[in-house]
Amino acid sequence: RRLAAQAERTPDVVAVTDAHGSLTYRELRERARALAVELRGLGIGPEDRVAVALPRGTDLAVALVATLTAGAAYVPLDPELPAERLALMLADTTPGALITTASAATALPAADLPRILVEAPRPAAGPAQTFPEALPAHPAYVIYTSGSTGRPKGIVMPNGALANLLDWHERTLPAAPGTVVCQFTAVGFDVSVQEILSALLAGKTLAVVPEDTRRDPRELALWLARQRVAELYAPNLVIDGVLEAARECGADLSGLRHVVQAGEALTLREPVRAHHTAARTRLHNHYGPAETHVVTAWTLPADVASWPGTPPIGRPVDGVGVRLLDAGLLPVPPGVVGELHLSGTALARGYLNRPDLTA
Repeated sequence: RRLAAQAERTPDVVAVTDAHGSLTYRELRERARALAVELRGLGIGPEDRVAVALPRGTDLAVALVATLTAGAAYVPLDPELPAERLALMLADTTPGALITTASAATALPAADLPRILVEAPRPAAGPAQTFPEALPAHPAYVIYTSGSTGRPKGIVMPNGALANLLDWHERTLPAAPGTVVCQFTAVGFDVSVQEILSALLAGKTLAVVPEDTRRDPRELALWLARQRVAELYAPNLVIDGVLEAARECGADLSGLRHVVQAGEALTLREPVRAHHTAARTRLHNHYGPAETHVVTAWTLPADVASWPGTPPIGRPVDGVGVRLLDAGLLPVPPGVVGELHLSGTALARGYLNRPDLTA
């Protein structure tokens, strides 16, 4: 409903653009609604899951919005992942359908479920077509951990937590319709949820960086300048590399208004300090494990001279409780090492099919 309302407000603004084309908000809404009708025809709705195996781009945006419109949860599958990993995720999530393309489908393991080609023509959804309203407790997505500490686990994030994140984001980083946001993050990483949906629900333009450009700091810096990107979400290492490359190749990144770091510890190396001294960019440090959305945030001061040597992870965002406790679950005194305990609306519903680990 929120995207539909945004499409009514900004129908002709470009919603998402990639190397192959663009979709306005009107076009994104129409394509997503038509795909959602097909999902509903398969009986898919709240508490169901839809696997999405697509490269980053306009088709991916259509598939994600369509799945959420149908009331279901999306499960992102990176076609470049090993076949064993993809087979595990498909077996674990038992999706009601798989949205992919003819080319991407060739890399996927065999699975006995309906395959929907996102590029296939389908009739438009009529204006009277209605879709089930997903409740706050219904899942919005299932994203898997890396598996670096054992078997990958599917994290089930409910709509209520997602709505809380997007409401907070809109208040924290407001921008005019058409503001360009770089779609950099891999869709299997939870930061992509904030990156993609915060842009689309605010009338911004999501510009999808090509995969080869994404991996080259110099080409990424030049692409950001050409696209006039105003918001970039990336890990600390990428931010360091792209700002250093921009200085070396002369890419003009003065149009960057917000750089958001998440996923690793923020370090304030010289290229970052130099860029923020010369430009009006604000740097934000976001923290939150995949089992939550963003739980703490800190915006560095505009005056770079007042930046600390080690930036904090900030204060809790709206609706989140953060406590530093000892082994007996008692608050630790200032200066004493403890363990972070998180509570509130940011929490995931649990690990899919793993009540033992969820508990």
